Amino acid sequence: MRRGLRGRGRPCSKIFQVSGEERREQRAKGKGQRKEGRGQRAELTPQKTNQNKSNKSINQNKSKQIDCSEWEIRLENLWKFGEVVDPLDLPLLDTLIKYPDLSIQPFQDMVKGMLMDIPGLGQDRYSNFDELHLYCYRVAGTVGLMMTPIFGCAPDSSMELAKEPSLSLGVAFQLTNILRDVGEDATRGRIYLPKEDMDKFGVTEEQIFANEMNENYKDLMKYEIGQARKYYERAKRGIPMLSNDSRFPVQASLDCYSQILDKLEKNYFDNFTKRAYVSKEEKLMTLPASWYRTTDLANVLPLWGESRPAKVVGRGAGGGR
Repeated sequence: MRRGLRGRGRPCSKIFQVSGEERREQRAKGKGQRKEGRGQRAELTPQKTNQNKSNKSINQNKSKQIDCSEWEIRLENLWKFGEVVDPLDLPLLDTLIKYPDLSIQPFQDMVKGMLMDIPGLGQDRYSNFDELHLYCYRVAGTVGLMMTPIFGCAPDSSMELAKEPSLSLGVAFQLTNILRDVGEDATRGRIYLPKEDMDKFGVTEEQIFANEMNENYKDLMKYEIGQARKYYERAKRGIPMLSNDSRFPVQASLDCYSQILDKLEKNYFDNFTKRAYVSKEEKLMTLPASWYRTTDLANVLPLWGESRPAKVVGRGAGGGR
C-alpha cells in the first residue's frame, strides 16, 4: 500500500477513519472546552485586563530595547568584517563599499536616539534645550551626517566644513516636527518642549495635556519657532558646500519643510486641534525658487528679500542655540 503522511506508522488513509460515535464525543468535548474558556474570560476583571495590557506593553518595550542592542552589534560587525545577517544589511554594505569614508558614529548615535523614544525606558521630558538638542541630533541630525559623504562636497569645501550645516538641517527638521506635533505627543504622555522654556513663559504640563491655548503658550511657540529657524539659517549656509548635483534636492527639502513653521503661525500657533502641513501644490510651487537658489546667478542676483548665500568658515559640528 502506498503511504503518504504517517501517523505512528499507520497509512495516512487510516488516520482519518473515525467512527460516528468518536466524532460525536469529540464535538461534545470541544463544546465543553469552549464554554469553559468563555467562563474563564468572563472572570477577568478590569484590573486584571489593565495589568495584562501593562505587562504586554513592558514586554514590547523590552523587546524594542533588545532589537536596538542587536542593531548596534550588527552595525559593528558590518563595519569591521562586512558581515551580513539578512537582506536588510545588503544596501548598507553596498553603500559602505562605495563610500568607505562613511562613519559608523551617526548610525550608532541614531540607535541611541531610538532608545530615547521607548516608553518607560527612554525619555519623555526634557529639562533644557541642550537635552532636546541631543535628542534631535540623535534621531535626525545623524541623517545629515550620514548623507553628506554621499552627497559629496564642492571642490572648495570639505566634509569637515559641511558637518555643522548638515547636522543643523536635521535638527531643524526635528524641531519642526516637535512644534507641529505638540498636541499629538501629549496624547502619548510626551512633552518635548524644554521645561526651562516652558517655565520662562509660564506654560505648565497640565496646560499642554488639557490642550489649553493662551497668550503665554503662543509666546512660547513664537520663541521655539525662532529657535528652529536659526537652525534652518545655519543649514542654508552649507548648501553651496555640496556638490552641484546634490544642492537642489537639499535646498528643496529645506524650503518645503521650513514652510510648516509658516503654517503653524497661520494657524495662530494652535498645534492642539490643527495640523500644520504643506500641500503638494504648495511644494511644487516652491521648487522653481529652490532650484534658482542653487544656481550661480543667485550669488549675484538673489531672490527678492534674500541676501547672498554665505558659507560657514572654520567651524565644526556643534550644538547650542
